[in-house]
Parts: sequence; structure tokens; C-alpha cells
Amino acid sequence: MDYAGLTAKYKVNRPLSDAEKQHHLPQTKASSAKPLAQTSVIQMNSTYLECSDKFYPWKGLMTAFTGFVIWLIGYALSSVAIISITEWPGINADQRQQSILTFLAMCAMSAPVILLALWFLKKEAFRYTHYPLRFNRKTGMVHVFRLDGTTLSVPWREIHFALNPAQMRNFWEVRGHVLSEDRSTVLETFVLPTYASWESPYLLAQWEFVRHYMEKGPAQLLEQVQYTLNIADRRETLWFGFRRLMAIFSSAPLLALLMSPLLLPLSIVRWITMRTCKIPQWPEEVEAQSQISPKDRYRRDAHPPYVPPRQQN
Repeated sequence: MDYAGLTAKYKVNRPLSDAEKQHHLPQTKASSAKPLAQTSVIQMNSTYLECSDKFYPWKGLMTAFTGFVIWLIGYALSSVAIISITEWPGINADQRQQSILTFLAMCAMSAPVILLALWFLKKEAFRYTHYPLRFNRKTGMVHVFRLDGTTLSVPWREIHFALNPAQMRNFWEVRGHVLSEDRSTVLETFVLPTYASWESPYLLAQWEFVRHYMEKGPAQLLEQVQYTLNIADRRETLWFGFRRLMAIFSSAPLLALLMSPLLLPLSIVRWITMRTCKIPQWPEEVEAQSQISPKDRYRRDAHPPYVPPRQQN
């Protein structure tokens, strides 16, 4: 799990770095990777491709960790308070004063930890269920749902895509940098859903999937989209969240089986977290540019794929 861009925002209003120039990913140049959706597609059709964000797969983990920290501190403080109250009648004045001072000292030391935990908790809970990216090939625009609920719309060909180091050590991710008119200053940054090690064949696979869609269309990508995330206009169910967590370990079925006892309670926390979050909604102007035909043969989403009627002889 990598929270770069969520807990600490990407640096903007800065010059484009030499590394970002060196690791530039041109939209018109195919990479060596095979296109792969990597369980990130919410909707795909002839008009647009919509993907989830990189924080979505591990949604609920930060809430679980911070919730446990808050519960642990609360348990320790309440235990000390109960013990003090129980012993209160049998201790002298000096011992009572020492008991009060000890409890107050514990509260003072715990307060910064609790405040920090609540700050992390607010980064994931009480926000949005996910932060979608929409790539509209008909208009040539990319729409980004920001963390604060506003949206960014920028032409596909004007984005400087590059490999950047992720927050996790030895991992990299594909970021899209919105540049100033002089093409040298980074005004805003967003990230594609997948991050991986430099040697991983999956590092550029999703980038190639998005690039192929925008440059060549969805025809050759249909086999990659056998499964979509049914979260465009609804919160996921408990079972859906558990399966999404299990999908993280899909390349190692045995590991997924071993992890399932831990993922089950995490999926419950994830479900609760999702219930505190709002469902993202695109502005009317974005939706107006995203109209699709009900007979679109390349449509892949929660609806059944369009099947052309059979011609009668």
C-alpha cells in the first residue's frame, strides 16, 4: 500500500525534474509492456475509459490501523481510571494525588498520538469511496476527480506522463504532470492506479492499457476487461470489498488463502469506511461529454454487454 499523494500531497509549482524528463512516457510511443487493466476498470466503452485510483484497493487499511491505535489508547486510559477508582477508598491523599497526576500525564502523552491518528483517519474515512480517472478518447480529454471533490480536466496530449518513485521503497508509479504554458513548471500531478518495482512487468502495463485505449481505441482491449468494478454510482457490498482485497493477491492463490483470515475483518472495516464516504459525481459538463450508445459493442461496466440481434435469413 502506497499513500503518496494522499497523506502527503505531490509537490507542485516546481520545475519539471531531470528524472521526469528522462523517464518521460510519450503518449504516441508504445512501451515494451503488454496492456493490462489490473482490476482497475470501472467503465470502458467507445467514448471513455474510467479507472479507480491507486488508494482504492487498500481502502480501509488506514482506518483499521488508526482505529486500533485509538482503541488501544482508550483501553489503556480507561483501565488506569477504573483501577484508580477501585483503589480510591483505600489509599491516602498523597497516593490519590499521584494517581491523578499519573492519569493526567498519560492523557497528555496520548493526546498527540490520538490527534495524529484522527488526522490519518480523516484522510481515508468521511471522504469519497474512490477518486476516479476518466479518459475520454472522443474529446481527447482526461478528467481527474481530486481528493477535495473538485475535478481537473486537461487535454490528453498536453500531459507529461513520467515514471516517478513511489513512497514505498524501490517502487515506482506513473504520474501525469500538468505543465505550465512554457512546459517546464509542474502545476498539478495525478497518478495512475498501479505501482510496482522497476523490474516488474506490471509497472508499465496499466500505462500501456490507458495509452492504447486513448491512441487506438478499445477494440483490442476487450479481453483485458472481463471484470469491472461496480462502484460508479454505488457503494460496494461487504462481499465485493472482501473479493477486491483478495484480488490483490490473485497472482499468489496460496498467499491469498493464508491472508483470508486477516482480510475478512479488514473487509468489515472497509465496508464501514465506505459507508462514511460519499460517492463521487462528475460535473454535468463532464457527463455531457461522456454520452454513450446503449448499442456500444465495446461497453464494459455493470450492465450486460450489448449483443447485436441475429440476422434472419
